[in-house]
Amino acid sequence: MNKLDRPIFDDFAALQNIGNNDRLDSFPHLRGAAPTIRTGYQRYLNAEGNSRAIVQVTLPEIVKGFLKGHYKSPPLALSIIKQTREQTEADLCPMCGSFHTGTLDHFLPKEDYPEYAVFTANLVPACKCNTRRGKAVFGDEEGERFLHPYFDKCLSRRLLQAVIEEPGSTPIISTRLLLNEHDPEYAAASFHHKFIADKTSLHRHLRNRWVKFCRKPSTVIRELRQNPVSRVSLARILIDDIHDLDEELGGKNNWNSIFGVGLLNRPVFDWIWSRLNEPGRGDNDSLV
Repeated sequence: MNKLDRPIFDDFAALQNIGNNDRLDSFPHLRGAAPTIRTGYQRYLNAEGNSRAIVQVTLPEIVKGFLKGHYKSPPLALSIIKQTREQTEADLCPMCGSFHTGTLDHFLPKEDYPEYAVFTANLVPACKCNTRRGKAVFGDEEGERFLHPYFDKCLSRRLLQAVIEEPGSTPIISTRLLLNEHDPEYAAASFHHKFIADKTSLHRHLRNRWVKFCRKPSTVIRELRQNPVSRVSLARILIDDIHDLDEELGGKNNWNSIFGVGLLNRPVFDWIWSRLNEPGRGDNDSLV
């Protein structure tokens, strides 16, 4: 879950280019449909990522097929598709916060919205989390929709926190949304959290990170090679580590930062402090 800058690219000029290219199989069908597609592009941009406000564009089936084909095998005018795939494959997933994207995917599925198959505002680098959601683009209740990495500014904020209950060798770990329920983005963020982030291996990652942390704290928080001298010092170490992860990984909702924020929760923090100061425990020894 991360806010991205939209690719700098003139989709309208690219559409005109491929529509007028008589060397492509899509000629002249795409040229005839170009005005309708351009109208769809503008409506998409006007909706600013809100999938509930994006209306499907009526196109002939042959044109839909050509657009999906141009995504699969982009002509020269759409070389940005291949470039974006290659440049973002190792980046943080903006949809769920995992540590790789792996592919360039469609925010609105191309099978249902083929008019946006090659539209860069609809092409988001993502891991397999984006395909696990299926064809859904919004929920049944008002405001429920997926957050769009190019448009939803709330993705720049810290949205998720690990919830660690019964800290110890076998805790119960989940995640919670940090937005207040009165926040205007709450319904969308909550829907995104439930149907994308929580359907990934995020919880397993958090459990594994907790196990590593308990076995040897410095494997997760480097500055805990030595016991902090005070609770204030411990808090500062944890906060600094979160900020370092945010910067290193390029977003506040990466899975490791989500874990780190969970350690600051008062009951968990108190447990960590007490275990660090257990009589007879040496620096960097196990917490359990």
